[in-house]
Amino acid sequence: MKSRKGFTLIELLAIIVILAVIAVITVPIILNIIENARRGAVQNSALGYKDAVHKYYVSRLSLDSNFQMADDIYEIVGNGYLSSGTNNYEVQIDGKVPSNGFVQVEKNVVINACIGYDNYAILISNGNISDTSKGVCLDIDEIAAPGSAPAPTVIDFDVVTSNDVSNHMYTIGKTGYYKVETWGAQGQNSEDGVAGGKGAYASGVIQFTKGQNIYVYVGSQSGYNGGGGKGDSGSPGGKGGGATDIRVLSSGESSVTLNSRIMVAAGGGGSYNWSGYNNAGGAGGTLTGLAGAYYSTCQSTGGSQTSGGSCSWNSSVNGSFGVGGTGTSWGAGGGGGFYGGAGRYDSSASSSGGGGGSSYVSGYTGCVAIASSTSTSPRTANNVTCTIGTTDPDCSIHYSELFFYDPVMIAGNASMPTYDDNESMTGNSGDGHARLTYLGRGYTPQS
Repeated sequence: MKSRKGFTLIELLAIIVILAVIAVITVPIILNIIENARRGAVQNSALGYKDAVHKYYVSRLSLDSNFQMADDIYEIVGNGYLSSGTNNYEVQIDGKVPSNGFVQVEKNVVINACIGYDNYAILISNGNISDTSKGVCLDIDEIAAPGSAPAPTVIDFDVVTSNDVSNHMYTIGKTGYYKVETWGAQGQNSEDGVAGGKGAYASGVIQFTKGQNIYVYVGSQSGYNGGGGKGDSGSPGGKGGGATDIRVLSSGESSVTLNSRIMVAAGGGGSYNWSGYNNAGGAGGTLTGLAGAYYSTCQSTGGSQTSGGSCSWNSSVNGSFGVGGTGTSWGAGGGGGFYGGAGRYDSSASSSGGGGGSSYVSGYTGCVAIASSTSTSPRTANNVTCTIGTTDPDCSIHYSELFFYDPVMIAGNASMPTYDDNESMTGNSGDGHARLTYLGRGYTPQS
């Protein structure tokens, strides 16, 4: 008898091809079945949570015939409880607890929602599921606008040279965390073109609530918002650059002032040039502003956390809280800041650029906050009066108790982000700028 032969190579290849074709056809079908099953499961969970909210209302009503859930938008927190900040309800859930989300309650019923389960965002509109997609519920606005998560909202602010506080007011449109970025203005160039000190950068992340008013003051290169003026008419010196800052009104305060600032990006000092004396203004600084370049007698120093910059020669004007010193005679002005840089009295034989201002961010260790809305004295933290060089982060907290997560300060002589954050630049040139970027309801501090 002849022995039985195995498969030939061609037959094996044919079998492999057939199996591959079957896999190509069936695997997507199987994956789609699995995906549909997952979607169905999370959709059922979301509808179950919606029903649990109504059951919670019915249960409470049985105990209190006057009980009503407040019409509001709530965040799903903890064990599935609802919280709007003002109203909180301990919803009891029989099934799986949502990972995140927001619901809108009207007349004790969930009408719109974005409910997160197992990396899916389930959107409910008018009581029915309208969309299910991969992702998380980032923003309460999603409950009224089914679809993918919205891109972060970005608001930019430029110089508005007005003393009317209403022209600087911005009303927060969405509750959540915001990245706040500020750039101080560059000091003015001297008449012969020596560049003024460049502006500093300050940023951080803070939580604001919908309807809250903040006040954004953007400094200009011509000195608006604290830049010190230049000397006499015809002076070769330049004005100090204005600071850019964010202000808030605390409980009991009736007016927005320099004391109201919770973030300040310092302006640079004005420059001086005459007959070959080229003295650039000091850059806006971080905890301390940079001093202006000088030829002789005394150097115009930058502002610090507790005092303005100084120069003791002749009629030079020191910086002060929020204001750069004014240049006298032919001199240059100091940069604006938390404390302003020194202005300078200048003559042909003695010259200096203006000092840069200092920056401040509530929550930045090393900063020294002021005591109150009526006092610029250093605050007291942990029963100790705060001083320069402190390592106590509580010393930096503004009297409003608002503070920034992940605060950053960069001096005007160092690399910092551009306004669109796509590139970097060394110091800020020209006028100042401010930007708010909405990050959503949830934020994890980086440090």
